[in-house]
Amino acid sequence: MRHYRLIALLVLACGACSKRIETTGNWRSAVNALVASGDTAGAIAVLDSVVAVYPRDAAAWNRMGMLAWAKARPQWHGRIMQDREQISMMRRADTALRLAHAYGQDSARYALDLGRFFLFGDLITLRAQAVGKFEHAIDAARRAGDSTLVSEAADELGMVFWRRYEAVANRRLISSGINTIPYHALSERKAVKDWIETATQRYPEPSGQLDYLKASDLFTVARAANPAAPRPAKHALMALAEQGRWEELRTTATARITAAPDDAIAWMALGLAAHRLGDYPRATEAFDMALSLLPPGESARYTGISRILGPKDSVEYDGYSERQRQQFDRTYWTAADPLSLTADNEHRLEFLARIAFAELRWTSDDFELRGADTDRGQIYVRYGPPPEIIAMPPAGSGQNAGASLVLWYYPITNLHFVFRQPPSYGTATYEFSYHEIAREARFVAPVTWTNVPVTMSIDSVPVQVVRFRGPGDSSDVALFAHLPVRRLLTGLDLTRGTVDVGLTLYRGSLEIVERDSMRQTVNVAQPDAAERRTWRRRFAPGELGYRVEALQAEGGRAAR
Repeated sequence: MRHYRLIALLVLACGACSKRIETTGNWRSAVNALVASGDTAGAIAVLDSVVAVYPRDAAAWNRMGMLAWAKARPQWHGRIMQDREQISMMRRADTALRLAHAYGQDSARYALDLGRFFLFGDLITLRAQAVGKFEHAIDAARRAGDSTLVSEAADELGMVFWRRYEAVANRRLISSGINTIPYHALSERKAVKDWIETATQRYPEPSGQLDYLKASDLFTVARAANPAAPRPAKHALMALAEQGRWEELRTTATARITAAPDDAIAWMALGLAAHRLGDYPRATEAFDMALSLLPPGESARYTGISRILGPKDSVEYDGYSERQRQQFDRTYWTAADPLSLTADNEHRLEFLARIAFAELRWTSDDFELRGADTDRGQIYVRYGPPPEIIAMPPAGSGQNAGASLVLWYYPITNLHFVFRQPPSYGTATYEFSYHEIAREARFVAPVTWTNVPVTMSIDSVPVQVVRFRGPGDSSDVALFAHLPVRRLLTGLDLTRGTVDVGLTLYRGSLEIVERDSMRQTVNVAQPDAAERRTWRRRFAPGELGYRVEALQAEGGRAAR
């Protein structure tokens, strides 16, 4: 009954005009106290009493609308509301926020809140009205000299254009007259390649580019108005990463880090840009800094390799203790390193770059989605950037009415996935049976690194191992390797080249027992003498693993 006593005191104290309420702020302190105690219903009841006496109090209507919206807001916006109380709260929020904007036309905040509420709605017609509210908010904020609200409104308007861009990005002309992938392609993967080559045609100019540029310009306006705000900065980084503008991404991320050194997202963006530009040392530094700035649980979410394990291994990994996970991670990345002769683990860096891109690209604060955990993010982290992305025009009727189907195709592995993308939401989920197709793909290929240059260019090294009985229980082991030196040096404009050769021996969970490496100078015209290499060692009983590698650094060629 506490809030009814507050209502009575409030009505007695407020007098006869709404202006006096605005000045005294009595209802604000009462509402704040109730909200702080967790009594949202009581706070709304207080506000009901205020607007009953002072029906043009825009501030009271706005606060009521925001409280009702927060009370009704479901975890996932795509669900149809069925709870009567939730529906009632949404109706109350709609009415209250509209009245706040109507009675407070000069308020940028009320226009901004109403626009955000419209974006929350499931009706495309309602979401379309958000544009005018954000434009109104920008104008009002500029008149009031409120740079913070200019930034917020410009960023929200930028995201409207960004979602428009997403709805049409990667469109192609469908020459066959159909706007979906042939159903037989679901079981015959070769049919996808044939369909792309024979039934689709690229537009002369990328689709959606004007909306992309409008969004980018508005993110720039938002950042300039409030350089400290993290959301416009993240969206600006997202837009640059989307179109592979790596130099600009590096510059923008560096500027953001200068302004906000503790911004982990900016450090991840810098790592992504440096990695895609081939600056692996800088990428390593940036990723390490980003992970150190994240809370422990969030850092583990970024680095957890269950994202790229097979279904069975992933379940086992999730059941490990923290210590077991750390040991497994070390073992996994040691084995996954494509070339230990280099200073960097190229596959681990690629993994972090994929995580960074997915987090930038598909994170949605509005819908409480984390980019790497979305359907698109999961596929991107496992298989990398799709070489072919094809968005088909929205279907006119049926289950997919108004939604685009987006195909991701990986020619080397012949994997493909299709996502359903509703317009103006910026989200996408697996279409039809592709959730199960994605699960099946994890059994066959849990992860691929086909976009990593060293992985695609690496040659093989034949090795023969011979064991002889040694003194006591020991064994003498000889490893004979035939290094493809001629192929490593082919085409180089050199008379003499260098080849790094390495042997690494492992025990148990890939604990390094010995690492032996050397650099050879080779006559390019007569490389045969350098192609044979022998190592002899004596070992106690046990099981050993070995790795033999060769690297020609100038040509970027390697063998393993």
